[in-house]
Amino acid sequence: MCSCLPPKPPCHEYSNASAVFAGLVTSISNNKGEYLVRFTVVRAYKGIDGEEVEVGTAGSSAACGYGFADGERYLVYAYRRSEGERLSTNLCTRTCALAWANDDLEYLDNLDKAAPGSTIHGIAKLYAMDLGTMTGVVRPMAGMTVAIEGEDRRFEIVTDSEGQYSVGALRAGSYEIRAALPAHLRDTVEHKVNVVDRGCAEVELIIRPDGRVSGKIVDSEGLPAARKKVELISADPPKEHVHRFGLWAHADQEGHYEFELVPPGRYLLGINIDWAPSRGNPYPPTYYPGVADSPEAQVVVMGEGTRMERFDIMLPPKLAERRIRGHVVRRDGSSVEGAKVVCEISPAYGKSAESGYGDTYIDGRFDVCGLDGLTYLIKGRFESLSTGQLEVKPSENMESIKLVLPF
Repeated sequence: MCSCLPPKPPCHEYSNASAVFAGLVTSISNNKGEYLVRFTVVRAYKGIDGEEVEVGTAGSSAACGYGFADGERYLVYAYRRSEGERLSTNLCTRTCALAWANDDLEYLDNLDKAAPGSTIHGIAKLYAMDLGTMTGVVRPMAGMTVAIEGEDRRFEIVTDSEGQYSVGALRAGSYEIRAALPAHLRDTVEHKVNVVDRGCAEVELIIRPDGRVSGKIVDSEGLPAARKKVELISADPPKEHVHRFGLWAHADQEGHYEFELVPPGRYLLGINIDWAPSRGNPYPPTYYPGVADSPEAQVVVMGEGTRMERFDIMLPPKLAERRIRGHVVRRDGSSVEGAKVVCEISPAYGKSAESGYGDTYIDGRFDVCGLDGLTYLIKGRFESLSTGQLEVKPSENMESIKLVLPF
């Protein structure tokens, strides 16, 4: 499915496009799933020398292909990724029927009259996600200094009350845009643009609170729990029909972990508090400061850019591995070699979980790994057929199970 960002203004797309022209479609051909559209050029605005041009587009709207019609006129913004490559366009550009291109034509038809120079403009916004409701909180960043540097020049401008900024009369060329931010805020994207004479670049600066939570994870013997996944979830109950999302970080070889860009809110910190235990993280749910139940957990309260350090957790002993062994057979009892066995933690556990897989051997037998104390749903698959689902709680001396395919 094609998904596009909101369109940039005509001057921005003019700067970025390899070619801009108004043209009449004279033929459309299919080339291995791509449509090649030939135009007679009515008016060239950029990057077109001849009277005809060919432009490629994907063969379906789901792949963002533009649906040109033979004999119709269009304003086309076309792009090439490298020198010598064929021009192409798609639904996410400002390409449109010429009759609908009034705003673009007003800009393009007056390029000759426009004053020389380029413009870089945009808006700065502070964005924070509420992990409890999964809604974004956005507000303009007023009074923030924005630096624009390139072509041996540097400009600084302060955003207005709506977070907007603009610098004009720039030489054509490459520029970098940076926000001057305090330590508790961060812009996670590098903003580099190219502008042409009488063109522009619209650059949105999305600033995020750089809250941080860090500490060390050790196992029950006090040794670093290397490479284990640590979770940070909202402490507030999720709204109805809203899944409670969270953040996660992996500890390094010494057991140290750090969450970055944590938005303001109330959080629970721990291991396997949102995800079920797995072979890679084989521990029962453990909340900071080392308790098994969420009501006993310490809530981590984060403001805008709060830094929390030394949130150390000692883990309980690992859950013991248990083997789940069995046999995939047909109705007549004969073995099925090469069947796929799927092992999933029961949804009744109420947490996100990783699935395990295994294949049957030549005699139809399988051997997959589970963890003590968890309930699993086991089923077999062979080609398009599946066995029934069997609920299993593995134990140290559990018996072999049988999965029967319906043929």
